[in-house]
Amino acid sequence: MSSFAFANHWQIDELIALGSTTAVYGVTHRRGRHGALKIALDHEAQDEEQFLHEVTLSDVASTAGSPELLAYGASDATRYVIHERVHGDTLQAHAAARDGRFDLATALLIAIRLALAVERLHALGIVHRDLEPSNVLITDYGGVTVIDFGRAARAGHEPGDCELPNTGFAAPEQVEEAGDPLDPRADVFSVGALLYWMLAGTAEPVRRVAAGEELAVSLEEIAHLPLPVIDLLDGALAREPHRRYPKIRTLRRGLMALHRDSSGLALVESDPNLDHIREEVC
Repeated sequence: MSSFAFANHWQIDELIALGSTTAVYGVTHRRGRHGALKIALDHEAQDEEQFLHEVTLSDVASTAGSPELLAYGASDATRYVIHERVHGDTLQAHAAARDGRFDLATALLIAIRLALAVERLHALGIVHRDLEPSNVLITDYGGVTVIDFGRAARAGHEPGDCELPNTGFAAPEQVEEAGDPLDPRADVFSVGALLYWMLAGTAEPVRRVAAGEELAVSLEEIAHLPLPVIDLLDGALAREPHRRYPKIRTLRRGLMALHRDSSGLALVESDPNLDHIREEVC
């Protein structure tokens, strides 16, 4: 699919990302605005109610800093969503470009800005539920935003797909389909899991938490880190929700405190690939 008009007004320019269930293309409106088009690869598996649910939450989330919803609908039996094109790379792409690991100060800054983005969603009553490296976007100017609200939920509405795969980033209660799928502490777990992944280069120990273990038995990958960092990860990645940080704001403040002290916690190397991320955090 390339170089032709989509839904009459959009020209498809390039393939941005190809996943197992969706494809994302860069598109340009006939009036010149750039967007990102997401379509499902399996037309028959699309659920209209879930599609409208995603569209609604995406629209609400744009007021919290997520990409603006530009258009949605169906073209040739294919449902599509078009958001504004935010130039940057996913967290997954950044990790791949640097062999999977981030230095401590950079990982903390990304986690702080991610936590702030999630905090804004929670203020709107939205639980993202699917925070993983491919759904976190770092813009060319160092901003961090959250994308893909296909599995998100809003207070008072039951999500259509409660149980999530054990990717290492989903909270245990979501993987087991136990507990409240709308509990915002699930996103607290996911932000903690992403920080662990950035520092350790793997999500496997966190995946084992969802499988029934405690993080304390899987600290070998981060044992070299300062104790305050390990303590914070323990607080975010507790298996039971009531043992985690109660709110994403609490986690963000802990991250900020660690970042202020990070020059004394570990030797931080220069990271030219993420210079914008290193701006001072207010």
